[in-house]
Amino acid sequence: MVNICASGGIIFSVVAVVLLAFGEIGQINTSVVTRHLRIVSVSTTGFGAAIAASDGAPPDAVKGVYNTGTLASANGTNAGLRMTYEWGLWNYCATNGGLGSSRSYCSKRQFGERFQPAKVLYNDLPVKYQGAFNASVPANVFRDDKYLGAFSMGAQYILFVGAILAALSMIVGLGSHRIAYLAGAIIAGLSFLCLAIGLVIYTIMISRVMKAVNGFKVADVAGGLHFTYGNGLWIMWAATGAIFFAIVPFLIACCTGRSSSIEDEPSKEEEY
Repeated sequence: MVNICASGGIIFSVVAVVLLAFGEIGQINTSVVTRHLRIVSVSTTGFGAAIAASDGAPPDAVKGVYNTGTLASANGTNAGLRMTYEWGLWNYCATNGGLGSSRSYCSKRQFGERFQPAKVLYNDLPVKYQGAFNASVPANVFRDDKYLGAFSMGAQYILFVGAILAALSMIVGLGSHRIAYLAGAIIAGLSFLCLAIGLVIYTIMISRVMKAVNGFKVADVAGGLHFTYGNGLWIMWAATGAIFFAIVPFLIACCTGRSSSIEDEPSKEEEY
């Protein structure tokens, strides 16, 4: 029989695993659920006007910046920007609508996905406007593909390990034994550390990009790029809190639970 306190640890672990699953599946395909989950997103709605301003032209003088086609197309083909880009942990998707709208395309999923927004936008932008992109967008952390790519890849690895440990903590905690409860607490603690480290990296990166790009201007015209935190990021932070709260019940169960499966069985001598 599972210790009552251990049950609390298991419940928190289950909550963490479920939340982590939602955080992990963001943008992995075009289904209704996954396309509404994201770690970070960017709107490019006003970027065409900023490109025009960089050439001293009126906003409507620049044509072909955006790909307004309704058919799905490949990424990185210089076919034009999309209005919204959304990143998950495994890939990113683009759409000509708002957040969660039908996808124009999704990049290939990969373990160790790199968050490199400037590179994504640059590769979608028509070649004739790439010079204007370099001239108008500030040369700061937003365009530092090496920094963003390396840290986002490392963060994804750490988060994946943290998610595996959370699931393992849930399974180990089912063992009706003090050692199992202690192991559950230790594994939950390791999971918390991994998740916290990975999410701190993502949160700081996104914060730096937002500070560097949101609000920048080109010749007194708004830059037109606006990054926002995604709901998937907060879901994973909630999962991190849940696995943290699993530690204490497991520790209490370790102190109050039985030390062996036959601890409470009476001896044959006592029966006579």
